[in-house]
Order: sequence, then C-alpha cells, then structure tokens
Amino acid sequence: RKFLQTSQQVPEYLRVATRSVISTNELVLLFTVIKRLRKKKIIEFLTYISDEIKDIFLTDELHLRFLAPSSVEYEKFLSRTPLFDEEDPHNNSQSNWLSTIIKIYTSDWYILLTSDSSIETLKRVGIQKKDEFLNFLKLGQSPHHGAKGNHYDAFWKTKKHESKTPIVFSVGNNIYKHPSEKAVSFFSESKNNYKIFSTNQVGSLNEFVSSLRSSTISAYLDLAGSEEIVDPIAPSQYQGDQTFNF
Repeated sequence: RKFLQTSQQVPEYLRVATRSVISTNELVLLFTVIKRLRKKKIIEFLTYISDEIKDIFLTDELHLRFLAPSSVEYEKFLSRTPLFDEEDPHNNSQSNWLSTIIKIYTSDWYILLTSDSSIETLKRVGIQKKDEFLNFLKLGQSPHHGAKGNHYDAFWKTKKHESKTPIVFSVGNNIYKHPSEKAVSFFSESKNNYKIFSTNQVGSLNEFVSSLRSSTISAYLDLAGSEEIVDPIAPSQYQGDQTFNF
C-alpha cells in the first residue's frame, strides 16, 4: 500500500520532464488519481525515492532496495544533460535519468530490474555499489526494452550467475527495432551463459529466433523446478507474459 516514485510533483520539475501537452496532461492525471487513492486510504504512504531510501521488507527473507536514481542522476536530469535519444516524440529522453534500478534479494541471490537506466547509471552503480552484487544474479532485465544505447556489456559480464540465468526484454511493437541486435547477441552468446525471455518476439529477436536450428517451446517457466504450469497461454519464451517462480 505504498506508492514510491521518482518524479517530484512541482511544476518546474514536471516541465523539464515533459516535451508535450500530451505528456504533461498524462502526469497531471496520474497525480490526480494518486491523490484520490490517498484520500480513500488505498495508498497509505507516498514518497520520492532515491538510492538512499532504506530497504523495504517484502517478507522476512525477501527485501527490496533501490540502487538508482541517486543525486548524481537527479542533477543530470535538472541540468538537462543529454542522453541517448530513442523516445516517443511526446516524451523527454532526459527523464530516463530518473529510471530506477531495483534489487530484490535474499541472503543468497538477487533479481535486478533496470527499467530505462542509462549506460552511465549502470557504470556508476557497477563501480560505486559493487558490494551489492556479491551473490548470484537470479534474473535480470535488459534496460530500455533492449535498446542499444542502454546496453553495457561490462555490467552484465561481472555478475555472478548460474547457467542460463533469465534475462527479460520487456518490449512491445516499436519503430526502433527494440530489442537491439547488440543486446540480443550479447545475452545469446553461450560464453555469457544467459537465457533470453521476452514479452514479444519483435526487433532483433525475429532474426535471432528464426536463425536457431531448433527452439524449445514450453509453458514451464518455473525456476524452482516444480511441475506447475505458470503460464500455459504463452506460446514460447519469446512471447507473452513471462512468469517466474522462486
């Protein structure tokens, strides 16, 4: 019942974040809905987040921690420091400075959700917070739908992980051909030992999947090894909602 966000609700801030009337109206609508939910006590706690926030305890053993954004990204956002621009024309690519990197972890392993994080942020987190990655990576998300301007080989190469650790592309139909050939090629190389999952077979995945001599089509996407069918509708690991049980 907590709502945590990286957008401050002040006019000056929002003017930097948006590029069009459409985006501005969408943000206003979002905050209006949040205000209504707070009045109804559906949302009980609302705050701006950064990497300084304390851990959120999901269960006794499962915790959530924010690794980005930090004051570094916040200052770059306000100063309008340019970023690799592959955005919808209604959006401002500089808003990606405020993208979250979320670590969900136990004492043995962690999951990494990277949203639209930049290469610069991945570099900062990888160096300044290297102690956050001492355990095994259980699942990772490729930033910005697998965009080439957000993929950083060195960040993923340094992560300890088991064989065929899932990397997920959260991506739909798009004009930018996400996920990029750069990201797909890296995660598909046997020496890097990852396994790709995607919500849609689009972009470079079309060529990648068709080039395989054979592919295993299965609804069993359960990392815990049970016989439970977690998503019987998804026709393959490259299409449909991807559900992982730990």
